[in-house]
Order: sequence, then structure tokens, then C-alpha cells
Amino acid sequence: MVQEWDGADWGQSESNVLERAIEGAMDGVAILGPDGRYATVNQTHAELYGYEDPEAMVGESWQTCYEEPELERFQEEVLPETYDEGAWRGEAVGVRTDGTEFEQELSLTTFDDDGLICVVRDISDRVERKGELKSTTSLLSKLVENIPVGILAENADREVLFANERFCTLLDIDADPQELVGTDCANAARRYKHLFTDPDRFVEQTDESVENSVPVEQESFDLVDGRTLERSAIPVDLDGDTPGHLWVYRDVTRRTRYERRLNDLHETTRELMMLSSPPEIASLASEAVTDLLDLPLNGFHLYDERTGELVPVAWSETAEAVVGVPPTFSKGEGLVWETFEAGEPRVFDDLQAVDGVYNPETEIRSEIQLPLGSHGIFVVGAREPGAFDETDVSLAKLFATNIETALDRAADERALKQRERELQQRNDQLNQFANVLSHDLRNPLNVASGRVELLDVDSDDDNLEAIRRAHSRMEALIDDTLTLARHGDPIGKTTAVPVADTARAAWSQVETPDARLEVDLDIELDADQSRLQQLFENLFRNAAEHGGAGVTVRVGELDDGAGFYVEDDGVGIPPDDRASVFDHGFSTTADGTGFGLAIVQQIVHAHDWEIAVAASESGGARFEIRGGDRRGEHWTD
Repeated sequence: MVQEWDGADWGQSESNVLERAIEGAMDGVAILGPDGRYATVNQTHAELYGYEDPEAMVGESWQTCYEEPELERFQEEVLPETYDEGAWRGEAVGVRTDGTEFEQELSLTTFDDDGLICVVRDISDRVERKGELKSTTSLLSKLVENIPVGILAENADREVLFANERFCTLLDIDADPQELVGTDCANAARRYKHLFTDPDRFVEQTDESVENSVPVEQESFDLVDGRTLERSAIPVDLDGDTPGHLWVYRDVTRRTRYERRLNDLHETTRELMMLSSPPEIASLASEAVTDLLDLPLNGFHLYDERTGELVPVAWSETAEAVVGVPPTFSKGEGLVWETFEAGEPRVFDDLQAVDGVYNPETEIRSEIQLPLGSHGIFVVGAREPGAFDETDVSLAKLFATNIETALDRAADERALKQRERELQQRNDQLNQFANVLSHDLRNPLNVASGRVELLDVDSDDDNLEAIRRAHSRMEALIDDTLTLARHGDPIGKTTAVPVADTARAAWSQVETPDARLEVDLDIELDADQSRLQQLFENLFRNAAEHGGAGVTVRVGELDDGAGFYVEDDGVGIPPDDRASVFDHGFSTTADGTGFGLAIVQQIVHAHDWEIAVAASESGGARFEIRGGDRRGEHWTD
């Protein structure tokens, strides 16, 4: 190849068959004469180096197609090996006419006269992909090495293919990950099972996962050192269809502890909800904060409405050892009062750096202050600055919310009991009042009525008639007052009551010599039948007494189906009086007791219904009763 080109037509000595083979080759093919110049070049070869016409390369030296240091490598390594072995195959970097380079796969074969056959293939894309793959592999390798999970890969024979440093750290394996490659995974599982609190479960589930070759997600295993590992198994296909397993281990100790502490707090919250005494709630909460949250320095202050102070009611043994009996805070005293008054939690990493500390000499450096609404405040402390992490603060805030809820419930329960006591006292008073009406007033009235009857019953003395009317009115007043006193309680058991039948039954119990009843509805009402009949009786009596002679009373269903009405065609109720007709003692006549419509309203409200008064189409009085009760709709077809 170092000979000079002498113009000899060396290529003409080759057969036509060889020329056709060269021209038809898909790779770049060229023949070099002994002097190193191109004698024959096919189209592909020419285009690889940037020539449009192969003839342009004929007579040129092969050295024009390469740059330093590639030329030095050819002279020192490639060509000597080619002539010694008769052939050489490898990779090189060619240069095009425009100066750009390309990766190539090059094959050289010698002739007897020291000529060479050169076969060139452009492998730039393959080299680029190889480079990308190498970069990707390097990146993945770095990721696997630095990912915060332990990774172990094994083949079908349970031989370790790969392990990272994190895997060895999690399982306390004192070895380089590379030393594990090729070892037996099954034996390793048994060798390290002593690390687990339930070693047999670890081994059995490992063997079962491999045998079944199915994905396993988030298996948790507790370690004897207090940590918790979470493991997932992923079946994978290795080279060909060879199965393998990829194991991923995570340290979930912090998460597991958080979840367990959270569950424990929920259990404690249920216990708190069973207590009704605020000091008992505070005492149980203090124990829970000490034992479950591992925050032993804590105390609770409840607000005393009588003194306007925050009074300590429960505190831990550690708190007492550090500060003695916690102080009582008056308005404006210290950070604790500020937090209680503001109603927002506060966390102090170093109390020595904060103004307004109640006791500047305190040993406490860190503090969490958690208001409990209007009930008081919950305080957690520590002797070290910056002692509380996000988990401590988060769980303390959550528990404080639950404590406040328990205190709210206890306050509601106390208020309810107080209300029940007041209602019982009121009922006792009403019963006593009813007894007075029934005996102490009615007995003298009966005596007076009897004495009048002993007088001349045929006498037309106006005084006797006035006395009889007065006695009758007193009797009516006593009856209506007893009704109000004895029937003001909530309704009894309700059933589906036919409204029409109940209205007719009520009409038969009322003295209505000149009045007439019309009933035009066919509905059932979920009601207390006795009280509903009493409602109709009072409305009918009101119509008969105030509607005028010959009044007609109608009972029908409201147009919107939401209830019923009772109306008459009498003189009606003046608009100015309609707002007062349900008041106790209000009556538009001198003979009325003023209790009949008050009783009606009482019965309506006992059913959770509504009543309104208006004028009927004929100008009489119209009472509309509508609504549903606490269990649902009243009205059924």
C-alpha cells in the first residue's frame, strides 16, 4: 500500500463476475491495489465517503478517507495484522468529503499481490444506540444504587443476579452487594430469618411468592430491632423466557409507627367520648399523650367561667417533676393565655428566645400549645429546644381536636341533663297545678253548685241564674286549664289515622244543636288518634260558639296535598285578631275561656305540624294544618 500509483489498469485483470458482485453489494465495497489506491469502487462505498460518482475515488489513496489518529492505528496495528493473518475485521471512524466523520464496520481481505478488498458498513446509528444504551445503563445503575429502597434480583434457580447497597443495609448484611451475586437466595432467606419477629412467616411467604410466581404487594414484616420492612415481589422475564424475581424492600418504620399511634389515639378517643366529666377527660387524655405519643411532659388547663381563669386539672408525672403543680393562668398572663385567647395552636422551638414567657426560669425549652375551644388548653413541653418533629405536632393537633369534641359532647350532655331536670321540675309543677285545679278548686265549686240546686229550682230569680252561669264558666275554665296542664307533653304512639272518621267522631262529642258538618277528604294521617280527635273537638266547638247560628263546618284536604283544613261559613275572625287567637286566655266573646285554640296549637306543635288561620271563601274562619313530622311525611292516599 505504500507504492506509488503508476497508472496500471490493475482492476481490468478481475473477472466481470467479480465486478457485478461488487456493484450489487449492499455494503460499500472497494478494491485497493498494492500501492494503496482505489482500483474499483461501488456506488455504496462512494456515497459512504461523500462521493456521488465512484469514478471520482478511483486512483485516490485510502488515506484520504481517514484522519489522525486513525491513520496511525491503521499503520501500526490494523495493516500489519491484516497482512499477517490475511484478513482483519473491526470498527473504525471514516471521514467524508465534507469533513464529517461516521462510525463504520470495516473488513479487509488481502490478495496475493498485496492488494486489498475493503468492505465498509455505516454503523453510526448502532453506535449511537449503543452509546445511548450505555448512558441509560449507567444512569439506571446509579439510580438503583442510590434509590432509597433495597433491591434484589434472582433467577429461576434462585441465584442472586443483583443486589444494591440499600438492600444490604436494610437487612444488616455485612458484605459488598457484588459478593451476593451468584449466591443462593433460598439459603439466604433462612440465614437471615432471625432478624424478623416472625421468622417462619418470612421464609414461608418468600418461598410461596417464588413458587406461585405472582406479584406480591406491600407485605409488612416487623424486625426484632423495632423496625418494619415492607416488601413487594415482581415476577420478571430474563433472557428469553427465563423467569426471575425482583424483590423491593422499604423501611416503613416511621409510617407504621404513625399509623399505629393514630389507631391507638382513635381507640382512646372512643373512650373519651364515654366520659362526661371534663377533669376525667383531661386525665385520660394526659395518660394517652404520655403513653401513645411518647410526650411525657404535658398538662391540661380548663377555663373556669366563675373565676375567668385557666385552672390546671390534669398533668403528667414528668410535668410535676419539672414544674411542680402547674400554675393557674389569669387573663393576660403568659403565652398560654395568649394562645387560649387567640384560639390557634402554636409551637415554640425555644422558649428562651420568646418574649412573654410566664416563668423565664423554666426548664422547658420546647412547647406545643393547643387550645381546646372555649374549654381550655392542652400544653406539651420538652427540656430540649426543637424537640418536636412534624409527626409529633400533627398527632398532637389531631388528638387535641378529638379532646375538644369530647369536651363539647360532655358539655352538651350536661346541658341536656339540666334541661331534663328543668322539664321534670316543670312537669311536677304542672301536675301539682292540675291537682289543685282538680281537687282544691273543683270541690268548692261542686259545693257551691249543690247549694244553688237546694234552692228553689223553679225560681225565676235572676241572681240564681247568674250564679249558675258563673258556675258553668268556672267549670269550663277548670276543664280547659286541666287539658292544657295534662296534655302539653309530646304525643304518644302514632298510627295511620283516618281523618274523616276521626272528624265525625269528634263532632259527636261536641254540642252543636244548630251547626252542620261536611267532610270532604279521604286520607290517613300519621298521628296520635286521641290528640287528633281532641284537636277537631276544639275547632268544632270554636266554630259552634263563635261562628253564629246555623253555621256549617267543613273538613277537607288542602289543594297542595300537604295537609287538611277546618273552616266555617260563620262571622269569621277579624284580621287584627288572627295573630292572637292561639294565645292563652284570648277570646272574642265574653263567655269564651280563651283556651280552646291554645289547646289546638299545642296539639299541632306536639306533632311537629304547622297551623295558620285565614278567612274562608264565605268569610268565616279557616284553619289550615300542614307539615310532616320527625319520621317523614304524614300524608298518604
